[in-house]
Amino acid sequence: MTASLRSEDRDEQDAGGRLFNITTTNTATGVNEPRSIRTRSGKVEGVYRLSGGYSAVAGVDLEQKTTQ
Repeated sequence: MTASLRSEDRDEQDAGGRLFNITTTNTATGVNEPRSIRTRSGKVEGVYRLSGGYSAVAGVDLEQKTTQ
């Protein structure tokens, strides 16, 4: 049996500065939108040996993302 857990907190404090000098009427204005995201992910996997040289493998992957 194996298991893993991962946590990542991304906290971008950019004030939305302009990357390009573009004038347009759509959303492709070159403005950098700050995003703060917290990600939690985990995995559990197990192997069961069967007769005749066979194996059964089962596992679960979970991921949770929240914006701050």
